[in-house]
Amino acid sequence: MKKTILLLISTLLITGCANHLRYETLNDPQVIRSEPDKEYFIKLDDKFIISPIINFDIEQQETITATTSEDVTKREIYVPYSGGREFLEVPTGLIMFPVSLVIKIVDVISLGYLPDRVTDKPANFAFSGLNPFLNWESEKRSEKKNLKTINKVIDEKEEVRRVASKNTEFTVAVEGLEDQTFTTNQKGEAEIKLLTKAFMNNLGSIRELEISVGEENKGKDSKTLILDRELRLKIGEGKNHIINFNRVRTPEALADTVLKIEKLGFRKTALDFERFQLNKQDDDFRRKFDQAIAQKEKTY
Repeated sequence: MKKTILLLISTLLITGCANHLRYETLNDPQVIRSEPDKEYFIKLDDKFIISPIINFDIEQQETITATTSEDVTKREIYVPYSGGREFLEVPTGLIMFPVSLVIKIVDVISLGYLPDRVTDKPANFAFSGLNPFLNWESEKRSEKKNLKTINKVIDEKEEVRRVASKNTEFTVAVEGLEDQTFTTNQKGEAEIKLLTKAFMNNLGSIRELEISVGEENKGKDSKTLILDRELRLKIGEGKNHIINFNRVRTPEALADTVLKIEKLGFRKTALDFERFQLNKQDDDFRRKFDQAIAQKEKTY
């Protein structure tokens, strides 16, 4: 007999079920933005070059896919079963059962005068307590369990913006020379000076330049520029003037070189060359240069 009672008690403690309270649905909206796809554009007025300084802009177009979705989660709220609580709940249920009957009778006689919370709560305690496989409802002891989550895509759109490609490296390729790398400024502006060390060794044979920015299959853009024949001849002359100056490097030679480059029609190139050279010299060199160029300007 004792073994039977122990078996019943053990079965009671381990075979109960959770008390379901309710279901709830959670909605978690979110916006996921993809990594931008970049595409470059070289903005050049003319591919036929007639100046030793080539100016152009580089723009960058970014395309982002913005996906608006919602995670819909169905969740169950329940009271987990605890067999040990039945030693309290079953006796309480036996007591509450006649009490709940009396309350129900009074409610019927009073034509439903008693509020639902007064009639329902004792009945719930009574019947739940009498059920040895079910605990009382309790918000304090309740737990939550996610049953399933579904992701719903609400909207998907592309956002495109086009901006100046600032501080961007681009490559200039010339046949017979190593590729040269330059960088745009903060406004996406680029400048290539042909009368510089990067190109001077092969200036006579340069007929085309290829400018490229970006990588293959990653928004790369490239442009091929053609140098005017007369420009190539003038650049060759300018190159010789610069070589002659580098042999002597005197204020008079600098003044002579600057004026000769100006005479070729390369005023900005002459000014840049003058500024670059003077920045490396002392005050005495600059003073003698000013005197020499003032005197030589009369003869040019």
